[in-house]
Amino acid sequence: MSGDSSIGTSEVKNMSLGDLYTSEKSGSDEVGGGSEEKPFKTILQAMRSAGKEPFPTIYVDSKKDEKRWEVASKSQLKKIQKIWQREQYKNEDRLKQETEDAEKREKNLEEAKKVKIAEDTTLPTAALIKIRDSTAHRDKRVKINGWVHRLRRQG
Repeated sequence: MSGDSSIGTSEVKNMSLGDLYTSEKSGSDEVGGGSEEKPFKTILQAMRSAGKEPFPTIYVDSKKDEKRWEVASKSQLKKIQKIWQREQYKNEDRLKQETEDAEKREKNLEEAKKVKIAEDTTLPTAALIKIRDSTAHRDKRVKINGWVHRLRRQG
């Protein structure tokens, strides 16, 4: 990175997104950007794009004909903010679970790498046979190669 950055860390903390716009009629959660020209469809998507609290002012379609936008009502924001908070808790729990699972997989992999399987040289060598020939090789040491069609893991 270059050392001629014009924005300091204290200025970055004080930056805000500005106002966010939502429109049930002309907005889109997929391609909307939250601007007046490209509004989001839902307030929830506007909160997701803001990322953290405190949220910037969120505008919705006005119910009056002379105005295009009006500030979202506090009750509406409170209701959707609860949904947003639940999503955040679920995401945190999911990330925590994924990291725990990754640690368990890594631990199991390390333990599996320690296991060394070697053929016992004191026994006679195993004869490679087909499964259909197994009755003729009873009470003998054999080796059978095959493939697994469907592996079902338990636990």
